[in-house]
Amino acid sequence: MDQNPAETEPRTGREEREAERSAMDVCVILPVYNASCWLDECLQAVLQQDFNGSMELSVFDDASTVYTSHGPTVVMPTWFCSRKWYLKVGPFDERGKGVPEDLLFFYQSLRQGGRLFRVDRCLLIYRYHEKAATHSVTEETIWKLRVNFLQERVLSQWENFTIWNAGRQGRKLYRCLSPTNQKKVKAFCDVDENKIQKGFYTYEESKERPKPRIPILHYSKASAPFVICVKLDMTGGVLEEKLDSLQLKEGTDYFHFN
Repeated sequence: MDQNPAETEPRTGREEREAERSAMDVCVILPVYNASCWLDECLQAVLQQDFNGSMELSVFDDASTVYTSHGPTVVMPTWFCSRKWYLKVGPFDERGKGVPEDLLFFYQSLRQGGRLFRVDRCLLIYRYHEKAATHSVTEETIWKLRVNFLQERVLSQWENFTIWNAGRQGRKLYRCLSPTNQKKVKAFCDVDENKIQKGFYTYEESKERPKPRIPILHYSKASAPFVICVKLDMTGGVLEEKLDSLQLKEGTDYFHFN
């Protein structure tokens, strides 16, 4: 009986390495750029994990001028995914400095049906340094990407909504929305009586005549769904209490954009 040639051909070195990697339970990918000061500490942290399965660590020098980085020694410090899912979603955007490749990958993962599960405990420490590559990504770049994704994934499904925050961040979000989504904003809401007493927000930069005037309401008189533009760590739990008092469900009645 003839044998399948593919079964008798010897494996190449690359095929053998791929077979070994496919047997790994977890693959840790560590890009480094000028990080020699912290590499030992980072590698020790990997070795000290209490994970009992098989693990592969791949360290990639990202064109360092010594060998490793003053930037973060972990590029994606707040989330991880399986190798199979990573290959399905696709590679990182490699256009270089100024590109938030991890955020772009994360959004693409969500577009392809990826799900997110939160772990409410500290699992690692993120290291910042003034020369870290992460600082090459501007706040405005992140803001635009987040606004675009909010419009694509959330606002496109809503007929109208309320922006929770009549202050600077809430107004900035409104100004950055597409004209279609601006028309969906039925009100701003807030807890600050000074803002509420103004009665409305006028979009002065608008070319429309008359200029759009959006009501400013007390949160208890506003209606869902909401886009929450308030930082959770700045209210001491007060915001969460107010949301609970309205019996709102995150992901249905409101989304955070803070």
